Amino acid sequence: MVKYSRLYHLYKITITIKSMKAQKIIAALIAPLVFLMLTGCPANNKTSTNQPVAGVSDLNIPAEQLQGFILKANGGDAESAFRLHLYYDAVKNDHQAGLTWLTKAAELGLPKAQYNLGVAYSYIDSIKDPEKTKYWMEKAAQNGDADAIEYVKNHYM
Repeated sequence: MVKYSRLYHLYKITITIKSMKAQKIIAALIAPLVFLMLTGCPANNKTSTNQPVAGVSDLNIPAEQLQGFILKANGGDAESAFRLHLYYDAVKNDHQAGLTWLTKAAELGLPKAQYNLGVAYSYIDSIKDPEKTKYWMEKAAQNGDADAIEYVKNHYM
């Protein structure tokens, strides 16, 4: 029995699944839904009245602050790198840039970024990599991320 808990730090999701086949089906269904929740829908993050999609505007970084976040992140501030990940992934729909900043935040030691990067390597087909999933999940668990600890316990022990 595997318990998946929180696919992304912003949305806490807990599901208990007994069969391996069901786990794969559920994972295939949940990952795109969480991705859409994070990135917003429609693709331009605007409704028909040209208003930001609910939740996405909370992740926006005003243009005058963007350079400051980039400088802080490049200077070693993991929280700024994670914030840039959310901004590029959810607001700008630039998933490659989002992944770059998520990786930077994880490399800087931010447990929630390490966990989310492990999730990305586990569920996103274009970058799926079981070795990287294990590496980042174990790193996040070592750094105290509760969901990563649970994931490691259920998958690798």
